[in-house]
Amino acid sequence: MKVSFDGAEAATFERLRRGADFRVVCANTRRLVAAVPSRTVALQMTLMRSNFRELPALVRLAADLGVGRVKAYHLFSFQPSLDAESIVADRDLWPPILFEALREGERLGVDLQCAEPVGSAADVQASVCHLPWHEAWVDLDGAVLPCHSHGGDTAGNVLTAPFAEAWNGDLYRRIRRGFGAGRHDWHCDGCGMNCLKPAEHAPVPYDIESFLSMTGRKGLSSSAVRWSGRMRPFGLVGRRNGA
Repeated sequence: MKVSFDGAEAATFERLRRGADFRVVCANTRRLVAAVPSRTVALQMTLMRSNFRELPALVRLAADLGVGRVKAYHLFSFQPSLDAESIVADRDLWPPILFEALREGERLGVDLQCAEPVGSAADVQASVCHLPWHEAWVDLDGAVLPCHSHGGDTAGNVLTAPFAEAWNGDLYRRIRRGFGAGRHDWHCDGCGMNCLKPAEHAPVPYDIESFLSMTGRKGLSSSAVRWSGRMRPFGLVGRRNGA
């Protein structure tokens, strides 16, 4: 269970999470942790220029609230006015804060899962995505999606048919057959899910253009590895190609 905490300070949190009350959310998070194992709860920050320096403080806040995990991933900008908030292209800006937060996590017993520093394709090794055999996404309208970077294709819909029909249906079988034959037979070519880091939080090749609006992408070339495929959110427009 992830609780969005885009700031460790009340002023930052309430500015970015409009309508939220920092004290109320903290109190409710304590109540949640008291009711479930602490490792099942995470505080998650969307990293922006406005808040990324507060990540070490968020780790300390998590420990104070009894939360066992903190996650922090880069902002996806969908409009030009937000492009300036992205820090993904600033190679030297993020690592010092990341490593400080990791040290705090180790000191306080809080697990961190965070965006990696920017590296090159040489920093990762080829691997095989585990998603077609182990995970699925069910969208709010019941659509079953094989991947978080699904390209608009759906495998079925749990509102109209059993989940097993989607899980064992044509699209999932096609994807699995492709991997089994050593080829990518869907939207999988170049995706970071087919790459393996040498260590947790080691540098990785980012497709920076995917984190920016269409305006912000101008002049940027596409990278060979779409690392953002590991975390790309569902689009809200034109996302349906199947049932």
